[in-house]
Amino acid sequence: MKKSIYLLLALGFMQTLAAAQTVVAVSQDSFVKDGASADTVFTTSLEVGNRGSGFNRKSYLEIDINSIIPANQKIGTAALKLTVAAFAPGTSTEDSTFNVYGIIDNADAWNQSTLTWNNAPKNDTASSNGISSTGTVLLGSITFNPAAVDVNGSISFSSAALADYLNWAAGLNGNFYSNGITSDTDKKITLILTSVSATSPAVTVYSTEGTTIPARDPQLEVTFTSSIPESSTFALMVGLGALVCVSVRRRR
Repeated sequence: MKKSIYLLLALGFMQTLAAAQTVVAVSQDSFVKDGASADTVFTTSLEVGNRGSGFNRKSYLEIDINSIIPANQKIGTAALKLTVAAFAPGTSTEDSTFNVYGIIDNADAWNQSTLTWNNAPKNDTASSNGISSTGTVLLGSITFNPAAVDVNGSISFSSAALADYLNWAAGLNGNFYSNGITSDTDKKITLILTSVSATSPAVTVYSTEGTTIPARDPQLEVTFTSSIPESSTFALMVGLGALVCVSVRRRR
């Protein structure tokens, strides 16, 4: 009987620390292209490619994290989910690798209706796949085979660095990047996707404007973990624990 009560207590306490999950929609998304298209705006899809001058593309996504993190919690895991719309050349069987970067100095203001290769924040306009090393952080990379994923298949990027970045942006990680900045001021983070290999196919994924199927929209899926139980919950657990102790002593 005593073991059963302790088990129930433990399960109840663990439940207060259990991860909650939510999906955050992308608030803005666009890609930029070099060469003759360096001043052209693209909003109906997201493209990532490192295919030579005039065919290089980098994608930008803005995610509003205002009010998504519950009190007394932090983001435990985070995954960026994208759905493939096309890839070119379609006959290629080579893997594609994307690098994912975050902006960490609050110089991230942009609008998808005006974003171009020449004005995109942190874009190294002289590089087919590079971005400015100042004010950015590499969050990791994702490798996949477009032919294996195929059209309408999904790809997912997840890393501990992405979760750390989101917690920093929300003001929960202090001076995490040692640059004197402790949060993203407007809580609207920017992710930049670039293609690593010059021989892999250019990949197109659905943007929020490029599909009428919500499940194909770019999405950020996050889980939250409690580092400290809410005071009322903690008090309840302590009280229940005390009652168990008294009950056990009386049985003795």
